[in-house]
Amino acid sequence: MVHATRCRFRDDGVEHEVAVVCRGGEDWGSARRDGEVAVSIDGKKVVEARRVKWNFRGNRTVVLGDGAVVEVMWDVHDWWFAGGGGGGAQFMVKARGVGDAGGGRVWMDEEMASKGQPPGGFFLHVQCYRR
Repeated sequence: MVHATRCRFRDDGVEHEVAVVCRGGEDWGSARRDGEVAVSIDGKKVVEARRVKWNFRGNRTVVLGDGAVVEVMWDVHDWWFAGGGGGGAQFMVKARGVGDAGGGRVWMDEEMASKGQPPGGFFLHVQCYRR
């Protein structure tokens, strides 16, 4: 299964195409395929996780050609282990702010969290389900 969308990681940034691929677990004749998760940005594969039954969750930091730094996270546990189409795969892409490049907390800004506010910046969440 392939899902794709277009987005901007920064207000003044260029538009990017983000595509996620989640496949595997299908029976091919006598062999059962192990699975693969991949995320591409602008046609370039930035995440590739094989052996999904062991790599069903993970994250990567990616620096794009325009200098944008993004975090890519995936969680395909329910998609992989639920069977019968009950579970979904989750893919998240979060752009780091200018000040976050030095190792700041990417997924939640402590100051905003203490005020009960959501983190700022761009966040893309893609959910995929089996048919």
